[in-house]
Amino acid sequence: MVALRQLRQVQQPAVGSDERPVAPLRCYSFLPDGCGFAHDVRAGLSMRYKVVPPRWSFDAEGQRLYAALMQSPEFYAQRCELEVLKSHGAEIFEFIGPDAQLMAIGGGGLPTIRYLLVQLRPALHLQVDVDALAARLAAAWLAAEFPHVNMAAIVADTTSPLVLPEFVGVSLRRKVVILPGWTLGSVTADELFAMLQQARRMVGAGGILLAGVGLKKLRKVLDASCNDAAGAMAAFNAHVMTRINTDLGGDIQVNRFRHLAFYDEVKGRVEMFMESQFAQVAHVAGERYSFDAGEAVLTGIMCKYTDEEFLSLAGEAGFVSQKVWTDASQQFSVHGLLAS
Repeated sequence: MVALRQLRQVQQPAVGSDERPVAPLRCYSFLPDGCGFAHDVRAGLSMRYKVVPPRWSFDAEGQRLYAALMQSPEFYAQRCELEVLKSHGAEIFEFIGPDAQLMAIGGGGLPTIRYLLVQLRPALHLQVDVDALAARLAAAWLAAEFPHVNMAAIVADTTSPLVLPEFVGVSLRRKVVILPGWTLGSVTADELFAMLQQARRMVGAGGILLAGVGLKKLRKVLDASCNDAAGAMAAFNAHVMTRINTDLGGDIQVNRFRHLAFYDEVKGRVEMFMESQFAQVAHVAGERYSFDAGEAVLTGIMCKYTDEEFLSLAGEAGFVSQKVWTDASQQFSVHGLLAS
């Protein structure tokens, strides 16, 4: 099991015109030494088929670009997820119940998390992410917006076993893991299974998983969702390379790559790439990497499932389906599951 390695407190600014004090934000790191953004980039760019894991896209600029993406008519998933929560809210909130501890995984579901915090008013919320910067930023923004919710940032790889801290003095009825649709779709099926197993350990017997699932649709719908006319997805996709330059001292010429994305019906997922337009060389964190003309770096995936496919994985991981809610267009479902 991964043990607690580091504890930091980050003081929040006062919120609102009345200068209300906000409690220090607790930040816990469970990542082993040597893991993180630099490690993933070095490993991914050294592969025969280069990869930059999409889990590093949600720093402050990434969140801004994601908010712009949400306004795109073609990018429907986040809007559909919120539609489900709003349309079936009373039943969802009754299913979860009062005095819950919420634990949200990943940085791509802040609109969903905000809505649930407004409606559920939990005693405690943990923002869990492998990206320390994304976890702290998201938790800080949420703490400022919800100053009376006990808030903490948890830095951890949720595909690996870990033991979360217990918080004394907080009245809790049950634990709830929120797995937003973006997070669920941005990992492979094997990684999702490991994540579901970890979610089962996080909530314990009788705990709840609330999971958003992007459903399989016609290829033209999914192709359009990642190639919007305004170019919002292209900008979001390119951002991870810009972050490599900013955070890791890279010299990648991002304008010499182009956004490439399509739905692979065999794999059941949208794949997004940054394709090199020229033979070129780049340096990152002291290492040299070459790119051939036409070479594509995998920068993101959006896996799609049928409800039956998702429930099969969740069942193997130790969850029992209780409720399934869908949007009016049948493009997205939200699952309520109990840990057995």
